Amino acid sequence: MSNPSTPPAGSGVPSAKTVLVVDDEKNIRRALQLVLEGEGYGVLQAETATQGLETLSNPDPPVDLVILDVKLPDMSGLEALERLRRDDATKDIPIIVISGHASVNEAVQAIKLGASDFFEKPLARERVLVSVRNVLDAAQARRVLDQVALSEAHRHEMIGRSGAVKKLFVEIEKVAPTKASVLITGESGTGKELISRAIHRLSPRKSNPFIKVNCAAIPASSSRASCSATSAERLPARKLESEGSSSRRTAARSSWMRSATWTWSRRRRSFVRFNRARSHALAAST
Repeated sequence: MSNPSTPPAGSGVPSAKTVLVVDDEKNIRRALQLVLEGEGYGVLQAETATQGLETLSNPDPPVDLVILDVKLPDMSGLEALERLRRDDATKDIPIIVISGHASVNEAVQAIKLGASDFFEKPLARERVLVSVRNVLDAAQARRVLDQVALSEAHRHEMIGRSGAVKKLFVEIEKVAPTKASVLITGESGTGKELISRAIHRLSPRKSNPFIKVNCAAIPASSSRASCSATSAERLPARKLESEGSSSRRTAARSSWMRSATWTWSRRRRSFVRFNRARSHALAAST
């Protein structure tokens, strides 16, 4: 195992990146060292997967990239790759897998296990340099994005020790785990978005994107329709229920009127028959 070389002057590399080459073939390690050092990279070498894991467990200087062979004497490169991805200390280190007898299945498995790239021997200089450069640039971009996301999260955190703020924190923690809709009111600049972000961050939906909408850019009619969508959806049902109630009342009123009319007609016929019988009785008595 060799120590990383000092980048040559005027190489154009702002900060030397260290590459760990894990391969049991000395010629391959030497060829990669010459190619990478020619571009200003520092190079560490390991002959077995065990030596590579030991180097990564306590690197000095830190390793920025690993070039890992599939066929190694103590364990396969894929097994070593899987171990590296399970370890929190090394799970984010970019790894390029190489092989002299690669199959499509090995290439697919390496990518699934988290390899950044995969190519076969014999190694072409330009292919190696392009892959190393692209993988390191992608890793740097991921780190920058992670830092931006972290700073964004910290920027929207709230601090305070007053009774009102503590009460607000309790309410946020109480409502965040639920699926209830929350209406936050207040004047401009009072922290409504901070509260909504805190609720989102503490909710089961924190892995989903937080989307904010500028209500000032939405017409008042559309805004009212959006906010009252639930009520609007209930209007047809209420109308139908009202119409149904009205129909039932009309039917009941009609039934009562028919009953009253029938009762009145029956009483009228009985009265007429009674008067006729009385008139006949009087006529017979005279």
